[in-house]
Amino acid sequence: MECHLISDLGKMKIHERLRALRNAKGITQEYVAHQLSIDPANYGRMERGESRLTVDRLEQVLQVLEVSTERFFIETNNDGQPFNGSAQHQVQLMQDLLKEMTELKAILTNTQTIK
Repeated sequence: MECHLISDLGKMKIHERLRALRNAKGITQEYVAHQLSIDPANYGRMERGESRLTVDRLEQVLQVLEVSTERFFIETNNDGQPFNGSAQHQVQLMQDLLKEMTELKAILTNTQTIK
C-alpha cells in the first residue's frame, strides 16, 4: 500500500508544481517516465493528481528534474524566482508541512502495523 502525499503550498499542489517545473525545464512526461522506469501513462496520472505519489517517488522525480527537495518546496513568484513572503506566511507554510508530515507518519505507522 502506498501512502498518498497531499499538499497545497501556496496555490499549487504538488502534482501541479511537478508539471509546471517539468514544463519550465522543457522535459517531456515520456522522458521522466523512462528515467523512472514506469509507463508514461502512470507518470501522467501522477502529474494530474490521479495517482498516489509517495515521498520516495517524489524524490526520484525531483532527481530526474535536477531539483533538490528543499528547492521544490520554496514558493516561487510568476517568474520562478523565490518568493520571500512575510515571516508569518513562512511560519504557516512550515506548520502546514509539519502537519502533513505527521499525517504521513501516522499512515506509514498504520501500514506497517497492518502487515
